[in-house]
Amino acid sequence: MPNEIRVYPELCCGCMLCSVTCSALHQKAFCPSAAYISVRGDAHDAHFSITIEQGCDMCLACVKICPTGALQRGESDG
Repeated sequence: MPNEIRVYPELCCGCMLCSVTCSALHQKAFCPSAAYISVRGDAHDAHFSITIEQGCDMCLACVKICPTGALQRGESDG
């Protein structure tokens, strides 16, 4: 079964290590806006949303670098 990234935004601290790692690995630049994963914060509630963008190859580098467990490896059902 292929890899899947499970997202738990309530655990996200907003460090953006996932985005920086993704962009460095796939785009050869430390540029979160070029990553296949994006983290957006809500300044009023101090919560974050995490989006896996189209084109992600599920290499799981973001899962491995996440310090809080907001990104976890799963297996897709199909």
